[in-house]
Amino acid sequence: MLEITNTVLMLASLSAMMTHGFKSSKQDFTFGPWKVTAAKTHIMKSKDIERLAEEMHMPSLPEMLFGDNVLRIQHTEGYGIEFNAVDALKRVNNMQDSVKVACAQEWQESRADSEHSKEVVKRYDWTFTTDYRGTLLGDDLRLRATETSERIDMEKLKAREQIMFFDDVLLFEDELHDHGVSMISVKIRVMPTSFFLLLRFFLRVDGVLIRINDTRLYHEARKNYMIREFSTRESSISELKNVPPALYTDPNEIAQHLTLKLTECEKLELPEAGPKPGDTEAPQCEQQKQLKMSRNGRRAAARDEEMPPKQRKKDSSGVPSRLCFDTPDTVFHSLISPMGQEEFFADYWEKKPLHLQRSDPVLASYYQSLFQLSDLKGLCSKGLRYARDLNVCRCVHGNKSVMNREGRVNYSQLRKDFDQKKATIQFHQPQRFKDELWQIQEKLECFFGALVGSNVYITPQESQGLPPHYDDVEVFILQLEGEKHWRLYSPTVPLAREYCVEPEERIGSPTHDIILKAGDLLYFPRGTIHQADTPVGVAHSTHLTLSTYQNMSWGDYLANVFPNFLYDSLKTSDITRRRGMPQRILMEPNTAPETNSQLASLLRSVADQIDRGEHELRAADMKRDFALNRLPPYTPEKLDVSAPAERMPGLEDTVCLRFKDHILVSLETCQNPADGSVSLVVNVMHSLKNNREKHMMGQSDEDDSDDEEDGEEDDPSESPGMIFNIEALPAIRQLQAGQPIPVAQLKRPSSNEKVQMALAFWSEGLLELLSTILCEGN
Repeated sequence: MLEITNTVLMLASLSAMMTHGFKSSKQDFTFGPWKVTAAKTHIMKSKDIERLAEEMHMPSLPEMLFGDNVLRIQHTEGYGIEFNAVDALKRVNNMQDSVKVACAQEWQESRADSEHSKEVVKRYDWTFTTDYRGTLLGDDLRLRATETSERIDMEKLKAREQIMFFDDVLLFEDELHDHGVSMISVKIRVMPTSFFLLLRFFLRVDGVLIRINDTRLYHEARKNYMIREFSTRESSISELKNVPPALYTDPNEIAQHLTLKLTECEKLELPEAGPKPGDTEAPQCEQQKQLKMSRNGRRAAARDEEMPPKQRKKDSSGVPSRLCFDTPDTVFHSLISPMGQEEFFADYWEKKPLHLQRSDPVLASYYQSLFQLSDLKGLCSKGLRYARDLNVCRCVHGNKSVMNREGRVNYSQLRKDFDQKKATIQFHQPQRFKDELWQIQEKLECFFGALVGSNVYITPQESQGLPPHYDDVEVFILQLEGEKHWRLYSPTVPLAREYCVEPEERIGSPTHDIILKAGDLLYFPRGTIHQADTPVGVAHSTHLTLSTYQNMSWGDYLANVFPNFLYDSLKTSDITRRRGMPQRILMEPNTAPETNSQLASLLRSVADQIDRGEHELRAADMKRDFALNRLPPYTPEKLDVSAPAERMPGLEDTVCLRFKDHILVSLETCQNPADGSVSLVVNVMHSLKNNREKHMMGQSDEDDSDDEEDGEEDDPSESPGMIFNIEALPAIRQLQAGQPIPVAQLKRPSSNEKVQMALAFWSEGLLELLSTILCEGN
């Protein structure tokens, strides 16, 4: 059994808490009509700081001043708000009237014997205390600030929405000549329906006082305003005598012990020329609300053409996305739009084909951006190999002729086979290279709870790549470029479990004869016989096949669950199934009627037990296969999602599970190597560390040889997750619920075991600390 030891967890925490220095970076993120920019660079040079101090008529500036750091939220119309160090310093000294304790004076008195004491006799706040709340942007159009009684709904922020973007920007920091610290930083997180920002000025003067000025900014999609809250909290050190001094250095911890001195709340109203309440829809879903379709599947007139393209979410190619990525459910809903999910699964899923004819140029443009013929040149430079990455084939006299060459793919030769030999190019698993397909398929795997593979087929004019055949997967065809002529036939093997080529004379007349055009979608169940060709007059056709539900039948589930169920039931007090079989049953040529009757009775009792829920149904092998082979979570910046948070969780923290849809919990048997005893354990598996580049690729001979050279050998029995004793299951179920929960409330017998469980999930990157996420200090 795998034990989560303190040593392992400590190594993980040290790795997670390693500082990265002041590395320059710039990140942009689009949220509907808003662009969020977070720029971070090096500390200003001394000569630049001196020049700036002179320009600002300030005797000195903070030791660590990041003058070029900025966090900006700007609308496509030009207005917005940004946070930078220079403007923050311009507000120094503005609080001496509103805060009774003059910090600079107390500091001066506390350090009268300092070598720098003569420098602080001027009327100037050397603590750099600032009431800065951001800088409004725009010339003709600006956000308009008005007082309001409306407050930020912090409970709504605790709803576990996906965090699509997060950054933390330090503006300045000064150690007050080793007498404390003065610093200001700004954090932002963007969710599918809102963004939340915290600007925090933190001041600690050793032996004197602690002060926190917080500015919180919140904007909800579909609302034409932001809420900005400003608060000041402050207490003298003497007032904090009952607070452990160790908390003085942590703004999040000490904030709740400080006295609230001031609270102000403003509504930042968007200019009338800016977006209307309906225009700041959740960034990926606006276009879905515009897809008004008629009952026959053709797109009716909609407002989407009137919406400026820059207000829509765009993929890496710059083309507006037409899918809603908020949740797995919304991705599938937008994929089959205008068809509703209820109608689709009731009338079409596993029953009959569906053709959605859209005639939508914007959708066609988006589909083309997913993959096109012109992409092949760049992809060939990545070391593609025949068979592994693509096949070159053509249907000749009802048979598939494979025209692959040896080794790496040469683009010039590939185009020659395509242009001159009319060969179809079948590109395997393009989600390995295309981020938008990664995002689509990752969400669809969460939706179906099954692997989702893909292939791109590029076929020249008057050519056909494959003979009539059927597959063992549910198929969704997205027409990306050109047109494709499809003929579908009634299954000879409904809901087939294997791929098979069918001769023309066996398949009869087509049930569907369809021309797919760019932007159209075609679905058909496994077992549906099909063939497709590129019509005359069409330069070429490119389509994407999304396939799923391979080996996901009730029969597959029973084959996996039944042995485990019988094993568990044999250990109960009921001895019925432990009784011996009739003598010579294995020697009989045929099973006797009495034996069949007994077996039927036993199976009925098994069915009754399942119906009563007396034993956990353990599909361990299917779960392990899914967890090991599915895509990792999609991350726009290709971040390491498995890296734990910077701070380890403690008993006092509230935590929540990350990537809930990527976690599978399985009950499995485990044998103790010491005494051979078998016990039931909990295996928590996840896909955060899965390799996107190997998704649905299997293991080729070439990969095997590469692993041997690297000295790597996969152990098929090795668990892809964490193993816990069965007693830990209730606490794991608490975390699986996906709601914030205090570590102290986990159902474990001791405080140490509660913390150890939280640390185990944290070290795998599966746990978020609520205080870190919400950036709260009160």
